[in-house]
Amino acid sequence: HTALGAIYQKQENYLDALAEYTVAIELDPEDTTAYVNRGEIYYMLGLEDEPLQDFESAIKLDPEGKDPWANRARFLKKQVMAELAEIKAHEAPPQT
Repeated sequence: HTALGAIYQKQENYLDALAEYTVAIELDPEDTTAYVNRGEIYYMLGLEDEPLQDFESAIKLDPEGKDPWANRARFLKKQVMAELAEIKAHEAPPQT
């Protein structure tokens, strides 16, 4: 299911990819690739909590793996950048 999810993901068929990665995790809860890839899909779909949960699960399973850490860092960086942009927008003087 992980391989099929990757095919769907490359085709930008994110909902089917998400379903396949979820099945892969249900069948093998230690499939770090499925967690990382599903986290990426959740991120692409604009979800906020799910990507981090999946990246954290992958890190617990493979603390030495680069992909879980890299994806977690990228996700957190995007969140921080979005929060900073929102703060700056509220601080900006009103336009006339």
